[in-house]
Amino acid sequence: MMKRIGIGMTSAIILLNTVLPVAMAATTSNRWFKMAINENATIISTPYGVAQSDGTAVTTYVPVYYVNQALTRLGYKVTWNGATKTWAIVTTQTSLDLSALPASTGNTTITVNGTVVTKLNTVVERDPSSNINTTYVPIYFLGTLFKVLGLSQKWNGTTATWSITLPTTTTTTGTPVSSTLKPPTIAVSQKGASKDISVSGAANGAILTLYNSNGDEVLTASASTDGTTTFYNVGVGTYYVIEQTNGVNSKNSNEVTISTNANTVIPSLYTNSSNGIWYILVNNAMPNASVTLYSTDGTVVTSSVTDQYGIAYFYNVNMGSYYVIVKSTSGNLQSSAITVNQDSTTTSTTTPTTTAPATTTPSTTTTTTPATPPTTKISAPLLTLNDSSGVYSLTITRANPYATITLYTSSGSLYTTLSASSAGTAIVNSLSSGTYYAIQKANGVQSVASNSITVNTTPTVPTLSVDNYNGVYTLVITNVEPYATVTVYTLSGSTYTTLTANASGMASVGSIAAGTFYAVQTANGVQSAVSQAVTVA
Repeated sequence: MMKRIGIGMTSAIILLNTVLPVAMAATTSNRWFKMAINENATIISTPYGVAQSDGTAVTTYVPVYYVNQALTRLGYKVTWNGATKTWAIVTTQTSLDLSALPASTGNTTITVNGTVVTKLNTVVERDPSSNINTTYVPIYFLGTLFKVLGLSQKWNGTTATWSITLPTTTTTTGTPVSSTLKPPTIAVSQKGASKDISVSGAANGAILTLYNSNGDEVLTASASTDGTTTFYNVGVGTYYVIEQTNGVNSKNSNEVTISTNANTVIPSLYTNSSNGIWYILVNNAMPNASVTLYSTDGTVVTSSVTDQYGIAYFYNVNMGSYYVIVKSTSGNLQSSAITVNQDSTTTSTTTPTTTAPATTTPSTTTTTTPATPPTTKISAPLLTLNDSSGVYSLTITRANPYATITLYTSSGSLYTTLSASSAGTAIVNSLSSGTYYAIQKANGVQSVASNSITVNTTPTVPTLSVDNYNGVYTLVITNVEPYATVTVYTLSGSTYTTLTANASGMASVGSIAAGTFYAVQTANGVQSAVSQAVTVA
């Protein structure tokens, strides 16, 4: 059956208590380990699990985020409210025996289709891979919950593998299968290095979903007026397509197999809101590439171009489901679909991988960038230093639209706080000497620290020389900032003269009297050290 793209949990799972990132405290009573979540015989994630006491015995806990991810892939709509500690599950299944769930007490409430069914105790621990506080749920409790939902699950403590299976007789979407709707026909095609799957024989505007041989939803698109579409850049595997028209599904199409694909880069999508503005982030694409946003009914929404890191933003997106196609010289690349639900605090996302160059984290702050974050992740800002005639400013990019950006000194002291523009940029002008880094925060989610930038606003020491033209001596001052104030002193410390450097950073004093002189420059209110002394005989 066709599986819906559900609404998963994102930023609500994070419980941030500090402004600056801190190192994870050692917890001697907890045993952390890498585990695998296996869904219908396919590993879908490898988070950190933790074995700790639930008050009576030591048991295994798994991040709620990854439980939600697994349920969403199976067609359930799942949301997590970290403020009220409410875990809400929505399913179209009927005749559920909710009485099988224990009427226990705990700090977390579980609802199914809006009805409170039970409570349990969750714990909040600092995840080792991201150094972010994350909510964990005991696996032993999930066995009863999943059984009520018609799911099979098994925990293997030896291999640290949690297996979840959706029985073939169960459907969570409730979409009927038509016996008269002719299934589409699919075939493998290729353009450049990209292996594609072309679809024909569908109804005009039908929703077409590509599945792998395990029954996992891979891509979703819409049939054109002639009943065709193409799934671009499909990975190695065996696939079939199901058509949905007028609320009913077709049977499976024929199967095709892709044995090799030289072009394996898949653009990833991430969606969130910043101050009420919903956007879609495209990541893991080629730099400076054309990218088009489609709704899953096949309508072109808008187009953009990726930046030097292969990132693009689409702002002010409406509620609905979307995917993108990135144009490549070796063939088009297609992302998976993503759902934006503006009525919910959470969205189903494909978390982007970081493609920007590595940055240096200030030595006074300990951060860890996860390869697979356990919750919504926003990228670290990027700082660039600008020097305009000795006036230094920082340009901050790669922030979320309208995010709050906090600039710190290397000692961890707050320097300034400002808001990013709609393009995710900000500027800090007239910086004083020091080393700086920044952190952005949007929708309660905080990034890791940016790269660090060192600013030295102390002007250079002027250089003095003497020119003799027919017995007339001229003092020449160089190596100063353009238009800086230059003060010439006698050896006794008395001011001889004050003048302004030209655009080339040079000044001169003509017909200078005999004596010994030195100079300092003052630029942007900061004075340099004294120059070497020169003597005019």
